[in-house]
Amino acid sequence: MRWRRGFGVPAAALAVLVSGCVASTGEDRERATETAEEVYPGELTVVGARSLFPAFEGSEVTFAVRDDPDAAVVLRVDAEGDRCDGGACGPALRAARERAEASARAWRALEREFSHCGHEVLGVKASGGTVTEPWIAARLDDGNVAAVLRRIGGCLEAYGRAVPPPRTAPGTSAGAVVVHVVDPSVVDGLPEPAAEAPTLVDRTSTERHAALARRAYRAVLYRWTREGIEPQPMSARLVMPFEEKQAFEEEVHANVRAWLRPYRPHAVLSAYGGIWKLAEGRVDRLEGVVKYCDEPRGERPACVGDHTLHVTVDRAGRLVGDPVGTRAPGAPADPGQSPG
Repeated sequence: MRWRRGFGVPAAALAVLVSGCVASTGEDRERATETAEEVYPGELTVVGARSLFPAFEGSEVTFAVRDDPDAAVVLRVDAEGDRCDGGACGPALRAARERAEASARAWRALEREFSHCGHEVLGVKASGGTVTEPWIAARLDDGNVAAVLRRIGGCLEAYGRAVPPPRTAPGTSAGAVVVHVVDPSVVDGLPEPAAEAPTLVDRTSTERHAALARRAYRAVLYRWTREGIEPQPMSARLVMPFEEKQAFEEEVHANVRAWLRPYRPHAVLSAYGGIWKLAEGRVDRLEGVVKYCDEPRGERPACVGDHTLHVTVDRAGRLVGDPVGTRAPGAPADPGQSPG
């Protein structure tokens, strides 16, 4: 049975359809293997296949390359439509291999430069023939954060000399690269790579990225121009797991409400805001924004935010100093004196 479409499935037919899904992926894998043998006999080996959603899009098939342990060739295959990546399978596989080998070269350049700096690259994203968003481990504190982030920038600066700059939108000359910095304690919980998996399958896997992000980490942004990567970071922000971020922002809002009460006793805080950046040279101070309206509107106390407070808080969400207020464009003038 060949299942590519189907909605509102009766429970009695579920087992048959699940079986059809498996067969579909198996046929896609078989078509990918046939194509590989036609185009690159003996050079590519299938190491994984997964169904795409919706199912009629086919499957994503991943190959290892015989002479390149880092490269992962990823091909979207629809055996039923005899299509790969939306076109003829032979040319699509050739293009996919070119992208994979370009990504592998970029990976080796990135790994080499970070290794020279004393950091293992724990994870990356790979697409379009390049790698982006490296994950590394480093212990940061107020005494070393500025020096460590600049040293990471130096690693990137050398990497930027070894690979082409990223494509940018027409008329622009600058992009950016983000480095995710986790605490070294996270490394012990990373999944073991499969023995046969290419390096870029392991380093880009969702399981590995989820393990890297299971605790709060820093995302550090560096500017990448046509002249190269600038070693001085543009910004660094704290990224928290969902529940931790919720609890943190609730504490921030509680403290902002208390601060606002003498000025705006009926103020309603907006759900919009956040983006918690590290204060310059600190890891225990965060800067972000909280939006509020002077009073509830309509049946519910809904508020997008007429005013913006720029706040500095500690890691527990407590205010450090007074917020600094600005009025949003188009917002009504405040009656009397206001912190906003």
